[in-house]
Amino acid sequence: MKLPKTALTLLWLATGVIIVALTVATIQTAIRAIEGAEVGTTAYLVSRTQLVHLHAKPSAYSETIAILEQDLPVEILRTEKEGGRRWYYIRLDETEGWVDAVRISFTPP
Repeated sequence: MKLPKTALTLLWLATGVIIVALTVATIQTAIRAIEGAEVGTTAYLVSRTQLVHLHAKPSAYSETIAILEQDLPVEILRTEKEGGRRWYYIRLDETEGWVDAVRISFTPP
């Protein structure tokens, strides 16, 4: 069975609208991920070596104030971009400090 030309046009139009909507949603999600997490968000520490350095300032060269185990849940207090890298200021119990964004996951272990 062959569809009338107007029906095919409507199907193609609907397909185009869906593609645009999905593209916009994907871009919005990517922008939120790039901008960083909202304050109060729970995140988890990740590392290839099982340990994560907590820094006094948002820099890998700043003083390490604690060494934490990976997979621990932490609270995001704020975010900052320093030297082209994103850093999160986190809290774990009474300990607060800066962690490189590559050491943060928003997916539970």
